[in-house]
Amino acid sequence: MWAKLAELHCQCRKNNTICSRRDKKNMHILIVGLGSMGKRRLRILKEHFPEFSVSAVESREDRRVEISSDYSIVVYSNIIDAFNDKKFDAVLICTSPLSHGEIASMAIKNKCHVFCELNLDNSWYRNVADLARENKKHVFLSSTMLYHDDINWISSQIKEINSPCAYEYHVGQYLPDWHPWEKPEDYFISNVKTNGCRELLAIEMPWIDRVFSPIVSIKSFSAKVNKDLTLDWPDIRSMIICHKNGIIGTLIVDVVSRIPRRDFRVWGEWGDIAWAGKIGSLRQSIKGNEWKYIDSATVDSPSKNRADPEYKYASIINEKPYVSEVADFIRLIQDKPPNIITHTIYDDLRILDNINKIEEASLEGI
Repeated sequence: MWAKLAELHCQCRKNNTICSRRDKKNMHILIVGLGSMGKRRLRILKEHFPEFSVSAVESREDRRVEISSDYSIVVYSNIIDAFNDKKFDAVLICTSPLSHGEIASMAIKNKCHVFCELNLDNSWYRNVADLARENKKHVFLSSTMLYHDDINWISSQIKEINSPCAYEYHVGQYLPDWHPWEKPEDYFISNVKTNGCRELLAIEMPWIDRVFSPIVSIKSFSAKVNKDLTLDWPDIRSMIICHKNGIIGTLIVDVVSRIPRRDFRVWGEWGDIAWAGKIGSLRQSIKGNEWKYIDSATVDSPSKNRADPEYKYASIINEKPYVSEVADFIRLIQDKPPNIITHTIYDDLRILDNINKIEEASLEGI
């Protein structure tokens, strides 16, 4: 079963043997932030890396009590106490996006490697990159979609076909359903600097940029279509994207779709590929022939969303990519880098610069 650690990150790949669990040292890892993503990363570490010592930092007392009870780990109320108490090998930053830069700098200064959840602000990237280089530490940016089996299959097909194509993609999720246990205005998603449409773009654009070649031009339009959501930013954005190799695509993101959707299609003279974002939804038609469903070896995790049982989108979340990128981070900081998927600070700097341009666009486009 893929969930076994040996089958996930201690397997032998062609012409390249990955380390066995026996030659891993007992690392000390600190998770900062125990919201939905912090809980997920903690669960992954405990299930797949039980040999590691894990501690956490959380400012909310109710979360400290919950996690201390459920996982029997030390949970500090602030990061200063954590660094004063123990030496850590790595820090996983799972707090709200605007705090990432400060925590990353502090972690590196304390001689820690850094794993950082999705970023929506790149103003600190260059300084942290310089700091990491000076201290010989790795900064690993999460980009979970790059680990999705369906996305990797689509990427391999586009490369193999090596023929002109175009694509359309619509991602929509109703904002109040993202965290049904709290109001949108109570967490970072309602902030104009870290808004919901910006987060969807930051999730999707890295893989689009990777699969279809770097983005060179964007025409963007935006609007507000939901009168009930009291937001200071547009709730829908529509874009026409041109890539370096000439591929053209359309991308729509919104936070008003009551039915969550990932509707993707790419086509060319060779045929069509369609994907609905769910396991088992990937299909292909070759030159107009009958659609055939594709098995991209995606296997779901038995641990899916146990921390957040009320999460409306649990049925469309595949846990495996989250596990895979944590495994890649561990391999990276243990100097076993072959075959690791990398999304560097400089890759994300360019992605977020493009998102900034999208947000600066008027209703008439750019």
